[in-house]
Amino acid sequence: MRYWLVKHDKKSIESKPGWIWTEIVGSRRIPPNYRQVKNGDKFILYAYKTSEGMDSKPCREIYGFYEVARELEEEHLAEGDHWTIKGNPLPGYKQGWVPIQGLTQFFDKKIHPAGSHRIEPRRI
Repeated sequence: MRYWLVKHDKKSIESKPGWIWTEIVGSRRIPPNYRQVKNGDKFILYAYKTSEGMDSKPCREIYGFYEVARELEEEHLAEGDHWTIKGNPLPGYKQGWVPIQGLTQFFDKKIHPAGSHRIEPRRI
């Protein structure tokens, strides 16, 4: 089992809470680290900006703690094709916006390994 930090913009999280997803564009290449996320892995879903648009503002908010329930799939949705990974909320933790201090956009990929550390929601 691995632990992951997953960043999305706030609008994307609100449109598909508990999911890791990205639109498929052009060559259909799978984004970095998507294949490494496996069933049973855990992840923190957090927003680093309000939306994808030019009017986006920075933010630092965690939305929830999840366990991977379904690995990478290609989905064909009305708004286009997407790579998706489904997460189920971890028992005992509510989904919802929680502002935090000190979390910055310290990596350039959407999915980043959290190392061998356990994710301790009570400590964040």
